[in-house]
Amino acid sequence: MSNLDHSILSAGSNYPLDLLGLPTESEKIRLVCAVSLSCGHCLRLMPELKMFNESSPFEFLLITNGSEEDNEVVREQLGYNFHLISFADRPFVDIGIGGTPQTYFIDTRGKVISYKAIRQVNDLLDLWKEGDEIARSRSLS
Repeated sequence: MSNLDHSILSAGSNYPLDLLGLPTESEKIRLVCAVSLSCGHCLRLMPELKMFNESSPFEFLLITNGSEEDNEVVREQLGYNFHLISFADRPFVDIGIGGTPQTYFIDTRGKVISYKAIRQVNDLLDLWKEGDEIARSRSLS
């Protein structure tokens, strides 16, 4: 993790989805994962993210520091069908990213549920399970 930990958004904070061109509210909980195309951990992790093509009770969003063109190459080469968003023209700290790879869970009202720095796909799978549990508990209430 970088020394930019001060950029991390706390639980209950509004996540700046507008900076990603997305509406604040959503029908599904969102898992927002940020990667840098020049980060070794990120590049090793990215091929494994294809498992998030599956349908789930939440929406998976991958944010990169690559251009739209870079993202299209990534999409084609890795076979992604989830949202792939370019955040190349602004610093990641603007969206609460202090280091990569990093992930946030965002509720349907655009509020941060939780945050996690990730190093391997199992870290994301743990969040996937957490998201399933949160979604189930919200549908039961």
